[in-house]
Amino acid sequence: MGFVGDGGMNTGRTWEAINMAVIYKLPYIIVVDNNQYAVETFVDRVTGGKDIAKRAAGFGLPSYTINGQNVLEVHQYVSEARERALKGEGPTFINALTYRYYGHNVGEKGQYRTQDEIADWRQNRDPIDGFSSHLISEGVITADAFEAMKADVTKEIDEAVAFAESSPEPDPASIMVDVDSGLLGVSK
Repeated sequence: MGFVGDGGMNTGRTWEAINMAVIYKLPYIIVVDNNQYAVETFVDRVTGGKDIAKRAAGFGLPSYTINGQNVLEVHQYVSEARERALKGEGPTFINALTYRYYGHNVGEKGQYRTQDEIADWRQNRDPIDGFSSHLISEGVITADAFEAMKADVTKEIDEAVAFAESSPEPDPASIMVDVDSGLLGVSK
């Protein structure tokens, strides 16, 4: 599997890799994590033809645009692509429409989208909320068990952050030890 952001859909090397995967019928699943903003630019403003999956289909591989917020839909399409790959039928392209609630980087001002847009995605299309609601409605888990699981995970994350923040900084001299010899087989 290879993952690329929607911004990568306007770079030549991405399409060159897809082309080669098609030519050699590689068992490759290309997943576009399409959060609809290439850094701070809405993807439709910089993508000719607007439809990334149609662009990929022009290379001769099955290409789909799916709801990347829907866990079951993502699982279905990736599973089908995996089966194709295992049968030697070549690559599959999946454009998974999703959303990021926070900025692309820490210093971002975030003036390219509205708070209403962000709230809409969070309140109405959140993948965790959607999947947990599905599991609860199907009787796979109870609402209480789900809330207990969330509390356990939150506690685990809080403990990991506290551990990291209370740990001493690494000695700068130790950071690059054996990097060359370990990765490249080069002796010092």
